[in-house]
Amino acid sequence: MSSTATPNGLTPAYHSSGEVAAIAHPGVLLAGTNVNILKNQAVFLGIGAGAAVNGVTVPAGQVYLAPVVSSSTPIWGVLAGVEYLDSTGAPVESNCWVASTGVFTGSVITAWIWEDPEIIYTIQSDGALPVISAAGTPYAQFDGREANLSNFTSGSTTTGLSQETLAAALVASAAQGQLRVMKLDPTLANQSSTSDAYVQLQVQIARSQVVAPAVSIT
Repeated sequence: MSSTATPNGLTPAYHSSGEVAAIAHPGVLLAGTNVNILKNQAVFLGIGAGAAVNGVTVPAGQVYLAPVVSSSTPIWGVLAGVEYLDSTGAPVESNCWVASTGVFTGSVITAWIWEDPEIIYTIQSDGALPVISAAGTPYAQFDGREANLSNFTSGSTTTGLSQETLAAALVASAAQGQLRVMKLDPTLANQSSTSDAYVQLQVQIARSQVVAPAVSIT
């Protein structure tokens, strides 16, 4: 409900093809990674330089997966889940990667990523959005505006789900944000008041690692 904070991170809602598909990436999530990466959490790909990253010394040139934890970081995609062999060799399918999980020696971890830049996600704001009363129609004034993520690491390793949110302090006109607001989430009919404490929106990734970023509308 719009009066209650119930974030679920970036949840895929729609793709023009009619299918929202996650892509398997074996080996980009490195064994020993000591940070949680939750389902519906934004992630990026980096390239190692022989230094330690999230508890792992990443060889120069090695690609690695990490969670987005800053508004200045471009987004590769959103974690859909992981598959790996645990320390006993038993196969595991999980919503999330729990920091420092033990895996079978020499095995490869597979991360499933929603990475198509055309995917539209739903996400909840972390507070009330600014309202321009003269605009008339509630919330129509946010279409095309951009915002950054917030509460980057919030969530539960029990459910494996992220509670990442959209920062209610929208970026300025012509500034670069991580997310582009497409429209109000049409599945929540109770969002009709300009005094809603939290707002569920449909968004696309605006600051991407795979396509040229586009700034907020002017």
